Amino acid sequence: RAEADLQVKGGTQLETANPKVSLDGAEFPEQITSSFTRGLNQLLDLKQLNDVGIQARVLQLELGENYLQVVGFARMENANRFTAGGNR
Repeated sequence: RAEADLQVKGGTQLETANPKVSLDGAEFPEQITSSFTRGLNQLLDLKQLNDVGIQARVLQLELGENYLQVVGFARMENANRFTAGGNR
């Protein structure tokens, strides 16, 4: 079982916090969960998309027991580089 809080940080990063991971009732050590959380948070950093010309922001994040609602936007610079004819 894995649980964590998810929040928006500065509109450019989704960040997990307060992770709790257990297997068959035994909780994982904090060193393992914090290391995993750091790696996951790096993947959820939207600023890394800037390198490929994509600007993305999360304006609102709402989590419920059975749903996730995200409001945001993305803008692509030089969008034709992502199309089939853009590699010419």
